[in-house]
Amino acid sequence: MTHSIAHPLLAGTYTTAERAKVVTELLDAMSHFTKPGGEVLAYTGIQTVYFLTRTHPWLGNAWPEYDGAERVAALIRQKEQAGTGLPCIVRAKGNTVNKTWPVAAQSLATFWGQEGARRVFEEFEKRHGYIVVWSNDFFEILTTTQ
Repeated sequence: MTHSIAHPLLAGTYTTAERAKVVTELLDAMSHFTKPGGEVLAYTGIQTVYFLTRTHPWLGNAWPEYDGAERVAALIRQKEQAGTGLPCIVRAKGNTVNKTWPVAAQSLATFWGQEGARRVFEEFEKRHGYIVVWSNDFFEILTTTQ
């Protein structure tokens, strides 16, 4: 862990070269799709993105996939019924719990039943016409076409 990420909130923090690359790319890309103070839906174990982009969790929870499918579906329904704007979505393609990510990243974690909540997110994305507008080797950003 000898590489830094050029970000004011990560001063003095070191990581692997591969991780520094994909995180730097994500943070640069996020600035084109959301602004500080905005709401984002981040899932697949990347809650730190809120801190680094100074954004807020759209569902009010930085770890929404751990709430379970029924709770996530209810929160999304509330947001849809309230007519709030649709968020920019960011997600990881691999498991951030794996200490080697993004190299040899394992499949997404399922140890707390996160796959049910992820299915709810995927249904939400389809319902609102979300598409991947940016990706790198490890992360994706989605926005709606509606």
